Amino acid sequence: VLFRSEDLARLLDAGALDSFDTNRARLFWQCSRVPVHAEDLFTNQLAVRRPVVPADLTSPGPADRAAREITMLGFPHSLDPFSHFGPDLDWDKYCPLARLHRHRGRSVMVAGLIVQSRRTHTLKGAVMFFGTLADPSGFAEFTVFPPVYRRCGHLLERGGVILLHAEVEPFDNHRGQNLMVNRVWRADAT
Repeated sequence: VLFRSEDLARLLDAGALDSFDTNRARLFWQCSRVPVHAEDLFTNQLAVRRPVVPADLTSPGPADRAAREITMLGFPHSLDPFSHFGPDLDWDKYCPLARLHRHRGRSVMVAGLIVQSRRTHTLKGAVMFFGTLADPSGFAEFTVFPPVYRRCGHLLERGGVILLHAEVEPFDNHRGQNLMVNRVWRADAT
């Protein structure tokens, strides 16, 4: 199987070939000058067929690498996403998700990144939102019911750190908890 150049560029931008060379600019230059077969990647033959590389190729900086990864994957994997999306956020002001079990039955303010989500419609046609939030301490499930989604749902649709005011409710089996969201803010809007 011969890779098309646009497919190789996507793999390079996503960081999928970083194990061959951490300098993505140099690797892109090398791959663009020789035919690359799929088996070359898996047998490490890419290194054998490399042309000589100009010495002045510099790899993109961390911010540029992260931007390309976000474009390709929806998240950056080469850096800490909390530092990237919330560099000025004082995480200590919010309840860590790993400590939600201490606040069951109470309201909390949490901050984090949505790492998984889905929308569904109620029998009456209203939209509900379910998601998984991540912060530096862990993960938590959250639910946004239709009245809150109508007011704040648009804030859940972009990337970046969000703030949630929510009630902590234990799962029926008491092996975790869910955040029942009352209000949503964008961290960059505070």
